[in-house]
Amino acid sequence: MTRSSTQAPPNPTADVLDRVLGAPLADAVSPLRSARPAVAEHTQRLHDAFFGAQSPHREQLAAIALRVTVLAAQPTLVEHYSALLPPDLVAAVTAGTVDDPELAALLRHAELLTLDPAAATREAIESLRSAGLTEAAIVTASQLIGYVNYQIRLVAGYTLIGESV
Repeated sequence: MTRSSTQAPPNPTADVLDRVLGAPLADAVSPLRSARPAVAEHTQRLHDAFFGAQSPHREQLAAIALRVTVLAAQPTLVEHYSALLPPDLVAAVTAGTVDDPELAALLRHAELLTLDPAAATREAIESLRSAGLTEAAIVTASQLIGYVNYQIRLVAGYTLIGESV
């Protein structure tokens, strides 16, 4: 049996945004979120695709997501993505001192797209290729960076709404 994308997910506790917001805020914005269940469902599915057990590059993607949330100073998402990584990698990503050249290039790309997306040029993509990244890895990383920035905006907006209710 398949679910319609207009139905709410069967297990609301599986929703990352609810966990990141915490129970009081999640409860306060629940009516708003349940008005558009397909948005919540697809947002969660995308998270699962990036970070689920089947994701072949889960640790690298979590490191990129952590860097984006550190740059955005979003503590609840920093905590969420830190939990997906070993402590030594969390420290290196947070400090911007990653040894792996491929991951370091991806973290610089995350910084560029998060802090100054208008400055992203063909040269930025070429530097990723020079670091040994494939086209698929570059596209995936760029999509992830956009997704995490979207999560950051959702958390900020839901927090403002939830605190005003």
